[in-house]
Amino acid sequence: MVCPVCGEPLDLEGYEAGDLLDCEACGAGDEVVLRFSDGTLEEEVRALKADLLEALRRLEGVGEKAPKEAEDGPNLEPDYLTVHVETDGGPLALRRVVFPGAPDLLEFTLPSGSVYEFPFRQVVKTLRPILL
Repeated sequence: MVCPVCGEPLDLEGYEAGDLLDCEACGAGDEVVLRFSDGTLEEEVRALKADLLEALRRLEGVGEKAPKEAEDGPNLEPDYLTVHVETDGGPLALRRVVFPGAPDLLEFTLPSGSVYEFPFRQVVKTLRPILL
């Protein structure tokens, strides 16, 4: 049997009918592996798909709880919404910039402290099919 996402063989040792299978190569299953690179350094974090999907929903304004809103001061820095997701290496912070006139960005602050920034809608478009 192979992974339907990446085509790598799945390890079926100890597998029983009804068990969920996770692909070791790409993380398909209950978890997703997010890979980040700045061109020289490559980092990855592994998080539960359900947790990441709920975080994106909260950042879009949909979900069980409203995201935490923070202000940096009187118009010194953009306002943002922050949601934390637990990963294999510690907390992952997702921060959406919502200041009027600012680009609609999503910042990922990895457990290592590295920060990666992407257009919010592009992240949603890329991740939603993987997380559903």
